[in-house]
Amino acid sequence: MSIKEIKSGTLYKEYSLEIPYEEINQIIESKINEILPTVSMPGFRKGKAPANIVRKKYESSVISEAIENLVQTKTKDLLDKKNLKPFTQPKIDLKKYEKNQPIEVEIKIDLEPEIILKDFKKINVNKYEIKLDKSIIEKNYKEFLNSQKQYSKIVNNREIKISDKVLINLSSNDEITPDFLKLQKKPSNNN
Repeated sequence: MSIKEIKSGTLYKEYSLEIPYEEINQIIESKINEILPTVSMPGFRKGKAPANIVRKKYESSVISEAIENLVQTKTKDLLDKKNLKPFTQPKIDLKKYEKNQPIEVEIKIDLEPEIILKDFKKINVNKYEIKLDKSIIEKNYKEFLNSQKQYSKIVNNREIKISDKVLINLSSNDEITPDFLKLQKKPSNNN
C-alpha cells in the first residue's frame, strides 16, 4: 500500500491510498471459500460446485463488502501509523476500482482540535464590594413601591385579571425577613 499526503492543515489531513489488487483479491477468495460449502448450483450437489464457477456468480455481491472491509482496515492502519486522532468519522472516497488494477482511495480526516486551558490560579479577578446602608435600601424600596401606584381600586367583586395589581398584606417575625416586608400593611389611601 502506498500513502500520499494530498492536503494538510491544523485541523484536517487528506491522503491518497493506493492498495494493490492482490489484497482485495485475497479477501474475495476467502469470502468465496467461506460461502462455497453453502452454495447450491444446478448440476452440482450442495457445496460441491467448483470455486471458479461460484466466484463468477457471486463475486459482484462479495466485492463491495470486501472493498469496504479492506478500506476500513487500511484507514485504521493509516491513523495508527501517522498517530492521528480523528474528530469525526473519516470521509472515504473510492476514486478508482478496476479489476486487476490498484484501488485508489482518498481519505479526508478532520482532526481533534488541541485545546489548551489556562491555569485558573493565574487569572486575576477584581472583586468589588458596595456597602449600602440598610436605611437606603428600605428608602429605595419604598420609593419603588410608591412609583408603582398607578392603579385604581376595583369596586365590584370580580376575578383577578392579568393586568390587575394585587396587594397582599404580609406580617412576619422571622429574623431573616427584611424589615420592609415584616410590617407591610394594607395601604390606607385608595390604590
